[in-house]
Amino acid sequence: AIQDSMPVVGDDTVVVELINGLGNDDKLFEVFPKNRCVIGSGVLGTAMPEPGSCVSTPSGDVQMNFGAAERSERTDAVCEHMLKCYRDGGCDAYWRKDDIYYYIWKKVIVNATVNTCCAATRLKIKFVADCKPGYALFEGVVREAAAVATARGTKIDADDFLAHDLADIITNIGDYYPSMCQDALMHKRQTEISVLNGQISEYGKE
Repeated sequence: AIQDSMPVVGDDTVVVELINGLGNDDKLFEVFPKNRCVIGSGVLGTAMPEPGSCVSTPSGDVQMNFGAAERSERTDAVCEHMLKCYRDGGCDAYWRKDDIYYYIWKKVIVNATVNTCCAATRLKIKFVADCKPGYALFEGVVREAAAVATARGTKIDADDFLAHDLADIITNIGDYYPSMCQDALMHKRQTEISVLNGQISEYGKE
């Protein structure tokens, strides 16, 4: 994607990456300076019940978080413009000026927990959460991921995450097959596990 985008990237272009997962920013930094990179991710579940139909299910109010990898006058201008575009379009977005990695990690931990466990069990979120072994899977992933995030400089409290973030997911979108589960169960296609649990594992080894 980076290489395909190069024809429209100039010396002053700010590159924006809003893909779920870890390590995407590292790939950007190999090509672009950090003060020209904006990163982030969405906070919503999406399904395609039929061709031409896409249904999105926000978890709470926030639907998009973004911010500069390293703030500069140029990235500030771009983030301000992005915020206006999102909100004018009805999307509850937030420019996280100084703590974007905190929100990226929180989304990664949600995905690494419910996406992978639901894909492995082929179950909706609520059915995994409602049984003791299933919830133990959720909790184990949260605690390991929070420990890795904290070791890398982004403090995540696992107990707080379980009590609030994971509980909100279970309450708000429990009746939902996460995207990785959709890929494994319905579409039989490659998943994004390498940039979720796989990358957490790699960071953990480091």
